[in-house]
Amino acid sequence: MPCMAAPGFGSLAALAPRSTRSNTCKLILPAFSCPRGTILMRSCWYPTAPLTGRIEPISLMPPAAPIYMDYAASAPVDPRVAERMSALLLAGPHANPSARHEGGIEAGKLIAESAAQVGALVGLSGEEVIFTSGATESIGLGVIGAARYRSRQGRHVITSLSEHPAGLKSCLALRNEGFEVTCLEPDSRGVVTSEALRSALRPDTVLVSLMHVNNEIGVVQDVAEFGRLCAEHGAWLHVDAAQSAGKLPLNMRRQGIDLLSLTAHKMYGPKGAGALCINRERIPRIEPLLFGGGQQRSLRPGTLPTHQVAGLGAACEMAGRDM
Repeated sequence: MPCMAAPGFGSLAALAPRSTRSNTCKLILPAFSCPRGTILMRSCWYPTAPLTGRIEPISLMPPAAPIYMDYAASAPVDPRVAERMSALLLAGPHANPSARHEGGIEAGKLIAESAAQVGALVGLSGEEVIFTSGATESIGLGVIGAARYRSRQGRHVITSLSEHPAGLKSCLALRNEGFEVTCLEPDSRGVVTSEALRSALRPDTVLVSLMHVNNEIGVVQDVAEFGRLCAEHGAWLHVDAAQSAGKLPLNMRRQGIDLLSLTAHKMYGPKGAGALCINRERIPRIEPLLFGGGQQRSLRPGTLPTHQVAGLGAACEMAGRDM
């Protein structure tokens, strides 16, 4: 006998054949909506009346163990990355990577190894990687640092209205320093077209900052075409690759990308670790936002967290290998 929808469920109840259990029928509950796009599905067994086969709901409680699916916002740490970080936290080296004694030199070698792993993911050398606390800091350093460095050559910056707030607000903050900011409007698909960028580029444009993959709708921008147009007009291109690094192939030199921001926690690495990658073939220098002991060529001073940096390096190596 076919099962009928339970009272209150209407057409949302998924009807299924009677199971081998006595007087039961399987009902697939509707999806539970959770913050940030997490979707939970639950199937439960409900008693049915022996004659009518009508489903009688027992409980509408959500699952006790939600299934986490919002990896684009933050992915779990891969066990191999966690193992690497734990070993460094417990066994060391515990020294400051900038120290000149044996422990510091050993820690410094780990930093250099991690930088090479990050650089390899985007087609650069380790000497072209600046470690930060995450993508937001990397974007701010790349956008503001580059614009300030080039301010004598021009004061026009281009970005788009669909950027992550870290990118859009960094560009808009430059208005307080006398920069003019052009915000491109994406088309109906969410794409920033090459025609829109070409028409916005001017002789005094010093920087273009655009994201590779949009964090809200997932649209993939043609960063290689952006790189070609920027090179033709003498503008530097900064790319927010927080969503694409480790998922899509990146080669900054071949794609014409001058600066690129990424973060560990979106590719199975730890939170609190990111990088600004600088194509030294085109970028001689940018201005720092912080001042201190001169670490990382004074572009981002401060004692580096060896275990966090190693976690980022391990995540980049795994992503490049498994992509």
